[in-house]
Amino acid sequence: MLVIGAIGLLVSDQFNLPGGTQLCTFLIGSGLVLAGGEALYSREMSLLFSSDSAPGHAGIPAVVWGLMLVSGGAAIIGYGFLNDIGQWAQVRAMLRQNPGWLYMAAGMQLIGCSILLYVDSGSTRSWVKTLVLRVPRVFFALVLLLAGIAGTAGGTWQLLDPQKFIAFQRDTLSKLDKTLDGFPAQPWFKK
Repeated sequence: MLVIGAIGLLVSDQFNLPGGTQLCTFLIGSGLVLAGGEALYSREMSLLFSSDSAPGHAGIPAVVWGLMLVSGGAAIIGYGFLNDIGQWAQVRAMLRQNPGWLYMAAGMQLIGCSILLYVDSGSTRSWVKTLVLRVPRVFFALVLLLAGIAGTAGGTWQLLDPQKFIAFQRDTLSKLDKTLDGFPAQPWFKK
């Protein structure tokens, strides 16, 4: 379903298929939801190229992976539906005014990625390979976990008290601008 939806999305504009974009978006989203449902039901990772690594990530990592796929697929299906009925512009404007939902969703996805990075597949390695391969991965997982917690907490704060969150955000941005004032301006940073 994912491949058919992706191919259809690429060619729907060239062949002027009415409703082709919405259909292909729905196919991609439903493919992700089905793959996530499979991971939740079987407690094994889905969408793997080889089934050899699936037992190493069975259990909690597979449940986290399934939840990430289901939430991503549901978001894609929701986008396709809202775009089809012409309500996406209003929802996008609402999300720009209250980005807390986006912060929370991104934070939860980052927390899920950190869990998946932290889990070891159970293979045995020498101490050198562990030091070279496992330690940087665990450090990166810790960084993602902290970013996910910060994003989720920031999103929750924005939803509960938007005025204080905006004041804190403006204060932080002004302090950051003062700190970076002496450095050369980067065009990608100053927008």
